[in-house]
Amino acid sequence: MPTEFETVAAETPDKMPVYTDAPWYVAWYGERPAVWLPQMESDRIGVEKVIPMQVVLLTSLLDSYTQDEGMEEWVGRKHGFGWPKGYVVARPFLDEKHVALVGVIVARPGIFKPLPGGAPGASTAPATPPAGTEGGGGSTP
Repeated sequence: MPTEFETVAAETPDKMPVYTDAPWYVAWYGERPAVWLPQMESDRIGVEKVIPMQVVLLTSLLDSYTQDEGMEEWVGRKHGFGWPKGYVVARPFLDEKHVALVGVIVARPGIFKPLPGGAPGASTAPATPPAGTEGGGGSTP
């Protein structure tokens, strides 16, 4: 089974930047330009004016960041809460037992082709929580 970095390399256009919590891995193993996740929503909006956020890879490393590193919003997003409108779960990555979510690729529609037979947790629906529930991690534009 390919790693999330091999999936990024195989399924995204060559020069498409990938926002991620592990930019060194994306650049080296995924062979794509990488953008470190902005801590604040206002920073994300500002960076997106220069580098559009088309693909986001959130890895298991995200869970190891300390609270003072300001990544709580992204941890919530990894688990499906608080994505800006227009993003869909493209590829979930589960542990060896296929029980726990260890990473996820979320992208704008049309960048990733649907997997044959689908993938556990993959969706063409927006990457937001069900109606009537509140996602963690702040506001969305």
